[in-house]
Amino acid sequence: MTLTGGKQSLVAPPAVDERLWDRLYNRQHMNSWQYLNKQLKELSDTASYEVPVFGSTNLNQAELAEGLARDLQILLRHAWMERPSILKELNIPVSLPERYDAILGYYALEQTGNQRDPVLQRARVITELYFDLIYFRDRILSVLHQIILARPEKFGQLEYLSEWLEIVGNNPFAKKIKAMRHGFAHGKWAYLPNYSGLIFFPEPSAPYTRYEVTQEELRLAHGLLYGFQVVFFQIAREELAEETAN
Repeated sequence: MTLTGGKQSLVAPPAVDERLWDRLYNRQHMNSWQYLNKQLKELSDTASYEVPVFGSTNLNQAELAEGLARDLQILLRHAWMERPSILKELNIPVSLPERYDAILGYYALEQTGNQRDPVLQRARVITELYFDLIYFRDRILSVLHQIILARPEKFGQLEYLSEWLEIVGNNPFAKKIKAMRHGFAHGKWAYLPNYSGLIFFPEPSAPYTRYEVTQEELRLAHGLLYGFQVVFFQIAREELAEETAN
């Protein structure tokens, strides 16, 4: 995620036509998850400090998308059979199919890459922050995190999912993302000089705490959150389709 435009360095699936889901996430391509595995591995290799997922020695960094897909499939299939309340919580008040429709435009925007015009690029980053931090993090990641915490004996062995959900945990990186979410949601943010990052003030009222987020942190946060979205919506879409067919 860069505020000034230039070379694309974010997690993004291959180019798509108007049939976005069919071309972007067809089974033959995504069964191996090779493309997203490669993108996430590149981010992991360039991470300058330890963050959830990329800093884990327990995960195969070359198969991050594939491992997460397996874990999400186990969780969702368990939900179909034993805990429909999980699916109910993920679908209320906005259903997952409705979220597909809302997020298609976001995915299409990601296909365009970084904008040449720095002003348009900064507008793109704001769109990414909304979908990553609020539309997805709040309503999907946080819900899944509570499910895992409530049933550690059942889901504790899902190493990839558990590690990925540390994005909404209590570690320093997750706390900074949470502060960034609050500052962005409340409109208390600004650009750092020369657009080298962002400033956030998470509190709803004074006294305020100033947080600075660099472009490197933005890039890693977006890679983790967007990568999770790509995997989650593909697996959820497949599982929903199979359940409907049955």
